[in-house]
Amino acid sequence: PAYGSEADILDFARREQLIVVPLALRRLSAGHLLLQKEPGRSSAFPSVRRPDSSVSTSRRAPLLDGLVKLLATQATTALALLGERERSTGGAAMKDPASSAYSFAYYVDVAGREIDKAKRHGRRFTIATIVIEPDATAAPERPDDLSYWRATPPPPANGLNAGQVAEHLLRAVRDTDILARVDENEFHLLMPETAGLEAHACHRRMLSRVAGSEKRAGYLPKGLLVGLATFPHDGQGLAQLLRIARRRAEATKSSILHRVPQDRRSIGEIFSLLVREAPSAEGPSAISAPRALDLSVTDTVLLATSVIRNALRGGAVLILVAHHDGLSLGAQVKALLASPRDDVVVHALDLRSAPGCDDIEALCVLAEHGAYALVGRNQGGFVKGIHAADPLLADFLAERLGRAAGLRVFG
Repeated sequence: PAYGSEADILDFARREQLIVVPLALRRLSAGHLLLQKEPGRSSAFPSVRRPDSSVSTSRRAPLLDGLVKLLATQATTALALLGERERSTGGAAMKDPASSAYSFAYYVDVAGREIDKAKRHGRRFTIATIVIEPDATAAPERPDDLSYWRATPPPPANGLNAGQVAEHLLRAVRDTDILARVDENEFHLLMPETAGLEAHACHRRMLSRVAGSEKRAGYLPKGLLVGLATFPHDGQGLAQLLRIARRRAEATKSSILHRVPQDRRSIGEIFSLLVREAPSAEGPSAISAPRALDLSVTDTVLLATSVIRNALRGGAVLILVAHHDGLSLGAQVKALLASPRDDVVVHALDLRSAPGCDDIEALCVLAEHGAYALVGRNQGGFVKGIHAADPLLADFLAERLGRAAGLRVFG
């Protein structure tokens, strides 16, 4: 028969009076070898008996039986080696041959197991999509919008090398994280047992590593897009998480931070640049694009309250807010968090002594499932500025707010 169960094969051998040689090595069983018996001799293998046991044994029987045993052992070893080679170098090969990253097939296998563990034990994990834009150049300037922001000549076209990026990324992540290469310009990172804030910190390290490799420390590496998605906030399945992470990576192209000169300007000058002319959003799909803000102080406080309550539902939160006497975002945040929580860190900063910050309203929220930044000037009871669900802008403003108040926020 071409195929069948072990019992069927042995029954067939018994009917046809074949010799059955097990292909086995210790605990490994690779199947059975079936041989037609030589006329006039008995077999040393007990699996099958000759119908006429009175026939004398040939002198060659011991030699032939020994040879069959040897060949069966060699065949079993060869099959075992082939099986191991297929597992290690076949479609699910572990390593990408062109970099130090893992293959995408291996990544999918590990991610599937991680999802199962997370569902069973109530754990979290995060995935990141990292895209290298080929020949990325500086964001185009619009004469009627942000052309005056450019304090230095635009940076040259992106010269990121995928292999070098992989090495920098591996130095920024933990040993337990899995970095996989999807294609020439795309990587996926699996961070087991990692919640959103930890993943956000890893995001900062990755950008810092790659920016340092370009000898432009403190600048965003042009052409490197990173998006994060956390289980279970952003989805329950790998396909959904990958889709959201990719969408967020693409959305970082519209971050206003790409247009802000990231030199050692004062926080007051940066606020003026942000508030002076708020760009309009480029549509609902531009999820990181800034939105213009022109609300009364009361409505701005209500907006900030909604953002913070939503952030608190996800777990751990880091909040930086400008605080001053009277009705302000800082006063409202303090009132909301009157009962301290171990997983919530709040920095209420008085920035009035910093040049150009006497009328500033600012809020940065880094939560498990997202980030938010708001900055504006209080002009006669109305706050005019911008706000955005932009992790790059939230990081940048949080760091600069802390620096202005003498506080080291990260690291």
